[in-house]
Amino acid sequence: MIGQGSYGVVYKSYCKLTGNTVAIKVLSKEEMTVGQLDRAMSEYSILKACKSPHIVQLLDVFEDQSNIYIVTEFIQGSSLIKIIQAAKSE
Repeated sequence: MIGQGSYGVVYKSYCKLTGNTVAIKVLSKEEMTVGQLDRAMSEYSILKACKSPHIVQLLDVFEDQSNIYIVTEFIQGSSLIKIIQAAKSE
């Protein structure tokens, strides 16, 4: 596990096809309202269409009965919130 949020956890893994390191965010459907689930899926649809070196690349989204799995490229380093907090304290 490399991170944790309100609705789930993030794991570091790798793609069996390419060998590339990826991040897998596992969102618990039980912890989210229907509105939150709909919003998350809409956001991921938009992110899938975004192609920029400044935006983490969404590779895949799939789900089972209890979880949604979001697979993105793995970015080594600090989280965005830590960078923002550090900038505010300067």
